[in-house]
Amino acid sequence: MPEQVLIDAVLPAGGTSDPDFAAVSGSPIKALIKFPDKTILENVAGAMHGSSQIRRTVIIGSELVRPIAEKLDCFWVEEGKSGPENIFKGLDYLNEQPDPPSHILIATTDIPFITTAHVDWLLGHLSTRKDIYVPCVRETDFIALYEGCPATFVKMKNDSFTLGGMFLYDAKVLQRVRPHIERIFNQRKSLLGMAKLVGPVFAFKLLTRMLVIQDVENKVGAVLQCQGSAVLDCPAELAFDVDDAEDYSYGMQWVKDHPRT
Repeated sequence: MPEQVLIDAVLPAGGTSDPDFAAVSGSPIKALIKFPDKTILENVAGAMHGSSQIRRTVIIGSELVRPIAEKLDCFWVEEGKSGPENIFKGLDYLNEQPDPPSHILIATTDIPFITTAHVDWLLGHLSTRKDIYVPCVRETDFIALYEGCPATFVKMKNDSFTLGGMFLYDAKVLQRVRPHIERIFNQRKSLLGMAKLVGPVFAFKLLTRMLVIQDVENKVGAVLQCQGSAVLDCPAELAFDVDDAEDYSYGMQWVKDHPRT
């Protein structure tokens, strides 16, 4: 990104686990799962804190995450009732500060292996001016690093991809498309609802593996009424997230097999 662009980070940390997963991981809050001796939230916030391209970071969560925010010199905002609400609580807070942000980097707090280098890599590969940047990780790259890991990929015409856990938005556009993001969130567990959102042609191409990246960019633009761009060949670490006990068990074993030097 150009040097004059000011980027603030929003870290929604309100996701909770089901009781069985919490019993295995040791925490009912996903962001506070230790991996292995540092919480995922500490790792993600630390990656932001170490980047010269990130100006301010705000964490949205319960009182339980507030000490981590204070420890890492981050802002803290009390969580809302949903993922989208938490994102926009963070955006609203930053917009109330002196010198509001022009761009917002939203990072999920269930990606334990990202580092400052990954943040810098992603921001350094955003060469065109679009409203939304979506990181894409190739299946081959992911499997090369996390062999045997349970993961879901979208099969496309020329390759297979999964999404990374960091997204860059133009701050004004993000505020404008709020109703569309909430609509997508509300339909996320309904196949019929999602099919209505993406339309029959896109759904058919997806099912028959005829989609190309341009199709996805066009659909993002149409649904959110803005210009979206995929960031290809992203580091696999952006896509390893801890959603359930299976992910957690795999990740903990991976840490044992790949000790940091």
